[in-house]
Amino acid sequence: MEEQHVTFGRQIAEIRQKENISTRKLAEMCGMSFQFINKIENGKFNTGINTICKICDALGYRLVIEPK
Repeated sequence: MEEQHVTFGRQIAEIRQKENISTRKLAEMCGMSFQFINKIENGKFNTGINTICKICDALGYRLVIEPK
């Protein structure tokens, strides 16, 4: 089973690409470096809830907790 931070990163990359937003543009929208966004998208960094919410907000999504 894939770790949750890896799944999250993959989902963010898919949404970003679907919306035709570059990594640099998303980083700018979130007030983060593109290297940091890249690490998150590639599952190299397990980030906190505030960062997750900033990314979701920038992409026009909201964080929802669902049962498995």
